[in-house]
Amino acid sequence: MSARSQHTMPAFALSLALALSPVLAGCPEDDAEEEDEPDAPAGQVGGALAGTIYWANSASVEIHKLNLATGDDTKLGVSHTAFRAPDGKLIVVGKQGIEESDEQLIQFRLIKKSDVDALDDSTVNFDNLTVSPDGTKIAYDTLGSSSYVCSRTDGTLLASFKKAGVTDAFLRPTWTPDGRLVVAGGFNNPGLYLSDDALTTMTRFDQGLDEPREPAVSPDGTKVAFVLKKLVFVVNIDGTGLLQLDTDDTQDDHWPAWSPDGKFIAYYGHAGHMLIRPAAGGEPIDVLETYPALSSKILVFGTSAPFQWVP
Repeated sequence: MSARSQHTMPAFALSLALALSPVLAGCPEDDAEEEDEPDAPAGQVGGALAGTIYWANSASVEIHKLNLATGDDTKLGVSHTAFRAPDGKLIVVGKQGIEESDEQLIQFRLIKKSDVDALDDSTVNFDNLTVSPDGTKIAYDTLGSSSYVCSRTDGTLLASFKKAGVTDAFLRPTWTPDGRLVVAGGFNNPGLYLSDDALTTMTRFDQGLDEPREPAVSPDGTKVAFVLKKLVFVVNIDGTGLLQLDTDDTQDDHWPAWSPDGKFIAYYGHAGHMLIRPAAGGEPIDVLETYPALSSKILVFGTSAPFQWVP
């Protein structure tokens, strides 16, 4: 048995605890003591199996919605990637470019048209969308070239993060609660960077890390989860307090995402499984092992695109 499988909570124990918890809650104390049932799983505390995951199946170009409390997964529609804005609308990379849609992915409004023949990289092949906390701005990548910010209203370009002579200067933008951006540098510009309030400059804040990637800011803005040398780490936004969450480097981790309460971090782990760990360190919950029915329906999650965890 691998070290990962030893540390993963068995699906049977979790299902049994979930089924019995409402029954035991209504029993007299002496009756409850007679039951030799397992303790409620630690993952239930603080939101590890609560809330909704919006994720993209890259192979079939589908957007899905996963209820973590029940394991119910719903296909919403066809798009490359999606981010739920504060008002509940989905911002997606659709057929024409960056689009706004209802959750059913039926009604679309074009925000920024993609122009694959343009000389301006800010309109070519959008990726990794994320919406500002106030809902007015969209940060995005252009498939490895750089990061940009546009108006959600009409797609007007508001900020461009480039570095002379570097094609992959800044990647995977993620918003802080006060409207700044954290990005990862590319191969020729490694590090974790934080923008100023005006979104005009980037300042490196990590302490010399070697090619950190795929950052995600915590809900309170104090920490950043990211991937380094295949594994998920967490660091304070001032560069201190580096913490390694995963130790199994047999396969790459991808796209860490914070729980709404900031206590847990989900990410894609081995063989496309979604794993959830306490942000302060601890053993993982495997979502596919918790809800075995997902394995036959989804097989594996689409690990090439970031996902979002909302209440």
